[in-house]
Amino acid sequence: MSNLAPLDEDRRQLATMNDIADVVAIKNKAEAVQLLSEREKDPALLRHAVEVRFEATRNIGRLIIEMQDRGELATKASPIIGCAG
Repeated sequence: MSNLAPLDEDRRQLATMNDIADVVAIKNKAEAVQLLSEREKDPALLRHAVEVRFEATRNIGRLIIEMQDRGELATKASPIIGCAG
């Protein structure tokens, strides 16, 4: 039987995180657990890891939009001057 507790705690923390680096760390952890659960053929853990990874990915998008709205992050890349494209 799977131990889902560590990812459950990460999932709870995702709801209140405002630091993109912390959210990326949870996403990376969920990806690692996903790979492990695939190798171990643990469907419950796999489903849980995928759900946490998707939630983290959505939160990364939310944080990027919030940072752009506050002017902390550019909305699109500036062209490189002198570069033919």
